[in-house]
Amino acid sequence: MYPDQFESLGIEFSTCKLHTALHAGNTSSAYSSLRSTYQIFFLVNKNLTEDQKYYHHFQYYDSDAERTLGGQTHIITIELAKTVYIADKDIAEMSAMDRWAIFLKDCSDQEKRERINRILSVDEGISVAAVTLWIMSKGNGRDLVE
Repeated sequence: MYPDQFESLGIEFSTCKLHTALHAGNTSSAYSSLRSTYQIFFLVNKNLTEDQKYYHHFQYYDSDAERTLGGQTHIITIELAKTVYIADKDIAEMSAMDRWAIFLKDCSDQEKRERINRILSVDEGISVAAVTLWIMSKGNGRDLVE
């Protein structure tokens, strides 16, 4: 996704539509039966926020009362361009989220193959996802993990 000045409005709108669609057949008037909706947006070259943090989790929240409205909708943004702020971290010091962000940003960059392979060797979840990605996009996926 390449955000423009109104992208944050589109993100909120599409999350509301998703939440509504997930519960469209619910004839119960009990709101307690509603399930949470999580929508994850990966931003590639432009950033949604001005800070250095690559991961944001948005909810309806009253900051004065320090309380969420209901906690049903979750908007998660991952701004891959901001991984430059964690790129020099040692893999052993990275959180799982850091490793995922670096993998998503650099997995197709041949110059960063050695670092990606080190991430794959320490994170089984990313390794499984990588093999699946390579099978879907290139063939057998073995060249990634060898």
